[in-house]
Amino acid sequence: MTYRPVHSVVAIPFPEARVLTTRWRRPRALDAHVTIAAPFLDPARIDDRVVEVLAECLVTSAVFDVTFGSVEWFAQRVVYVAPEDPTPFEHLAAALASAFPAVLAARAGARYVAHLTVAKNRPLAELHEAAAACASRLPLRARAREVVLYLYDPLSNEWRERARVPLTPLG
Repeated sequence: MTYRPVHSVVAIPFPEARVLTTRWRRPRALDAHVTIAAPFLDPARIDDRVVEVLAECLVTSAVFDVTFGSVEWFAQRVVYVAPEDPTPFEHLAAALASAFPAVLAARAGARYVAHLTVAKNRPLAELHEAAAACASRLPLRARAREVVLYLYDPLSNEWRERARVPLTPLG
């Protein structure tokens, strides 16, 4: 039997934001991050050439600072922190969609919203607790240094890094 991952995600990790997410993070979930594209591509199609194209489409993207300044909600199911300026994330998402049209098609017209998930799919009281805990720690400043392509491994029920693409260092 041949193993194939079932999902892929392109995201920017933010280790500085662990202080907001660790308590609420599900086992084996991705660490604190802002997703740029999910789903990305069928993992069976991801090869070295896809990684090269990913790096090429991000070559002009520079390291940037982020301030997560507010707690927001998706319906009553997901608590997240929003960047004060989502523009750099929107540019990265647009660059990926341009280089990989399947990413745009997978969104099916949904608008991209830059966000760092804190807690999701928990009882409402826990979500409110998470929101209050985050609000007391904001604003949180962080730096986007790299973009990471993750593949989900259904056998271990874990996300694994497939590639890291560093953003261009500042001046």
